[in-house]
Amino acid sequence: MKKKYTAQEVQVLILDSATKLFIQEGFDATRVQDIMNPLDGLTKGAFYHHFESKDEVADKVIERLIPSKDVLDSISKNEQLTGLRKIQDFFVASMFDESIFKYISNSFELLNSPKFFLKYIDYVNQTLVPYIEDALVEGNEDGSLSMDHPKQTAELIVLVLSTWFLNAIFPNTIETFEQKIHVSQKFLKNNHLDILDDYVIERINHEISKNAQGITEE
Repeated sequence: MKKKYTAQEVQVLILDSATKLFIQEGFDATRVQDIMNPLDGLTKGAFYHHFESKDEVADKVIERLIPSKDVLDSISKNEQLTGLRKIQDFFVASMFDESIFKYISNSFELLNSPKFFLKYIDYVNQTLVPYIEDALVEGNEDGSLSMDHPKQTAELIVLVLSTWFLNAIFPNTIETFEQKIHVSQKFLKNNHLDILDDYVIERINHEISKNAQGITEE
């Protein structure tokens, strides 16, 4: 008897299978049938019921590496947060939010591929830059920040923080990751953008410790 799946379960199964094959075989060499073969009871018909094409699947795989709109909106619409604190929470969520953390270990290898790296950069820019820009404007208004050219500043923040910390591009150990945090902290502070203050460093260290413990327990 074939197992029954919910629509969400089918989508996750397809994206997981596609991610594995895109890493192992490459995007061009992976066929839709290859994606569906390991999925018990699911056919190409199920694939096209949920996705228009393999390209759409590739886009959705990349989207899983960025916090969801719900997560970003919950930060952006929180009236208790200053503009600066919103940017800080965006940064921490982009690395450690539960909605993406479970996909990071088996998906970031995709970014070794120029095709997927460009998709990632494009999606990050389209998704995160508007949130950061709005938070910079709010920070100027509430006094937590004082920055000219919020759009260009937002683009620079996202470019640095979304690429330099990528293990696929710049391999990290825990030690080198911590060094990058401190270099970034000094650079941003010298440019009057104290995003990586003690509050954020403490949260990052907590998340690193928590996730390292979880991996050890597994």
